[in-house]
Amino acid sequence: MDYFNSIDFALDTYPYSGTATTCAALYMGVPVFTIYAAGARHVSNVSASLIRNTASQEEQTRCICSNEDDYLKRIDDAAQALPNLFDSEVETIARRNRAQQFVKKMDPERFMREDFEPALLELATIRMQS
Repeated sequence: MDYFNSIDFALDTYPYSGTATTCAALYMGVPVFTIYAAGARHVSNVSASLIRNTASQEEQTRCICSNEDDYLKRIDDAAQALPNLFDSEVETIARRNRAQQFVKKMDPERFMREDFEPALLELATIRMQS
């Protein structure tokens, strides 16, 4: 995990998207650039889903790309901004906030109580009615 303290951003792979590596990067507050391909298999969009469900709207807009050309352009833009953006105090605060937001959203007790259990109860109710 210490390795993530020495990088400015992570690049997701395609067509097989990261899962554990993306979670680790987000947990450490490292932004992850990824491609979201509408209609693609789940394995291609895992990182985009993680970012959509844990990151701010601004982070989603910055890091979720629509295609390979968009992906390469945003990575190039981020690399060009490195001396000014990623080494700044603002980015240090953003990294801390990104990590805290990810941990908050990935809380398993909250997920079970607020998301998963209600979904199971709803499915059970639907099944009992049919």
